Amino acid sequence: MSGVLERFPDLHLNIAEIGVDWVNPLLDKLDNNVLSETRLPMNAGKDVPRRVRLLLKPSEYFARQCAVIHSARPVKAEITGERYGDVPNMVWGGDVGHAEGIWPNESVAGGEGLEPRAAIAELVGGVSESKALAYLTDNFFKAYPNVDRVTQQKIADRIGHSRTELGVVAG
Repeated sequence: MSGVLERFPDLHLNIAEIGVDWVNPLLDKLDNNVLSETRLPMNAGKDVPRRVRLLLKPSEYFARQCAVIHSARPVKAEITGERYGDVPNMVWGGDVGHAEGIWPNESVAGGEGLEPRAAIAELVGGVSESKALAYLTDNFFKAYPNVDRVTQQKIADRIGHSRTELGVVAG
């Protein structure tokens, strides 16, 4: 509400390791109760000496500049939107080294003994290709625009999953 995302449109806020269940309820509350369509644009904060005119709804700022790095035991229903609705800019996080992360003999969906490649395939298998690619790649590069996508793509092409291995479906 301070207008930071308005004043700095190139700033990215990436929130990690707290799940995704809170994203849509918070954005809905902010959109509906704080910046309803009838009140846009709104001055942020009554007690702020230098008021900022917010020209977008909170959900629009989030879609433009924020991401949630989902590394807290993700499940397929969160990626498909069946559990919490479509969470904007959700990015896969492996959380390597933590108990809930993907590393040898750990699974994101609770199936003990899966290797990392199998665990990721289990997570996105059957998910639409567009949602899986957004979750695994596109949203990452949107969240971290300074990362060299060409270099990372070369590595992914060499060691990453193919679409067939992931088991994603067209769409």
